[in-house]
Amino acid sequence: MTRHSLMPFVMGAVMGLVMLWMLHMQITGEGDQSIAALVVFAAAHVGALAAILVVPLFAARRLAWVRRLAKHMHRPRLSQAVYMLAGAVFAAAITHVIIHGGVI
Repeated sequence: MTRHSLMPFVMGAVMGLVMLWMLHMQITGEGDQSIAALVVFAAAHVGALAAILVVPLFAARRLAWVRRLAKHMHRPRLSQAVYMLAGAVFAAAITHVIIHGGVI
């Protein structure tokens, strides 16, 4: 694996473990803040996605220096998103098998 495939995989694995932890808390009812944590997690990602999409598009239309900067910015590829999802699934599956001792 290269840096361009390993980094998204590791990031996805970490995010997958966080999501697994929050879902586990939600399913088992072990924490009072589990619903709030899940809502905050989802809202933060929706807000970040909105900021990532709206702010640069608005700025690129208004400011010439932002248009020049946008030409040189990194744009994630679909393969990187697939690596992130694969890392999340892999980490969640391995953790589940280790903790519960089985697939189900």
